[in-house]
Amino acid sequence: MTGKDLKEKYPLAFSQMPMEPILLFGLEIDEGWIPLIEVICRSMYNRHNMFIRQIEYYESCIEKCNKEDADLIATYKHQKEVMQKNLEEYIDQLPTFTQIKEKYGSLRISTTRIDQYYDGMITMAEDMSEHICEKCGDKGRLYSIHWHKTLCDKHADERYGDAARIFRESH
Repeated sequence: MTGKDLKEKYPLAFSQMPMEPILLFGLEIDEGWIPLIEVICRSMYNRHNMFIRQIEYYESCIEKCNKEDADLIATYKHQKEVMQKNLEEYIDQLPTFTQIKEKYGSLRISTTRIDQYYDGMITMAEDMSEHICEKCGDKGRLYSIHWHKTLCDKHADERYGDAARIFRESH
């Protein structure tokens, strides 16, 4: 999955403000870290989809009711409206990514509105990125050779040559 695919699959997770870095530059990371972002997006959408399923459930209940059962229909309509309102509030409070980039060899995620749950998920993803190759997603380590990069041994060797081997032996 690419950054573009991720933005298309989870549009609510990404800021649509014209001057935000996420719109100007896209995801400023290599594909190895995309799964870390997808986990956060999937979590956001799981709750979103729960509201959608509940709204659809109440809608189907309304359709199946006999027209004579006005009280039951009114109850289902009320529940549907409550769920729609909850969904709107959830979307309004949902953090959105304003920038996703690599800095000093690890993932950096900037968002609007943040709560403890998503702050914890973002911190965990940023911490995990220090052990995951930016290029391929395999186990990696932070290399500090002219620049900070978290890479697996294969990608470090491709980038730094013998300097990567010397770095591994000395750290």
